[in-house]
Amino acid sequence: MKATPHPPRCATRPTDRARREQPRSLAERVLELLARRDAVPLGVPELLRRLGLGARQEAELRRALAELERAGRVAPVKGERWFPSLAADLVPGRLRLNRAGKGFLLPDDPGLEEIVVPADATGTATHFRIWQSNGTTAVIDGDVGTSGSDLNFNSTSITSGGTVSVTSFTITAGNA
Repeated sequence: MKATPHPPRCATRPTDRARREQPRSLAERVLELLARRDAVPLGVPELLRRLGLGARQEAELRRALAELERAGRVAPVKGERWFPSLAADLVPGRLRLNRAGKGFLLPDDPGLEEIVVPADATGTATHFRIWQSNGTTAVIDGDVGTSGSDLNFNSTSITSGGTVSVTSFTITAGNA
């Protein structure tokens, strides 16, 4: 007599433990780390260490940070240190300036109202983004500084009525 194989078991729903153990994206892990109650802004070397990543994964981490920044979830603060945008009291959006220097921040979050920025407000440039004329598609973004950045100004201090000159602008093919 020939033995018949057992019928296949029915697929079951994953257990709570299995769901918890499902791999999370690197971006999710970064957000979880930065969102901790005792969190402080972290630089790339510290993020690599705390996430248990090796130096070979730095490019992957930087891509995840760029993705999170584009989505308005994190922002570079204190140089190249990262923190959740809302926890840092930053509102991601588009700043439009009129000729008199008065600014209007149009938040990415449709639930937030437009924020008026007085003409005498000052700030420090750390990042730039260039949009297509449709205003919805970003084509280039990068860091701002006085040297060694994608976009270099003579000063990163931005003041209403002040003059800032571009000293160099670099575009790397493929944004690599």
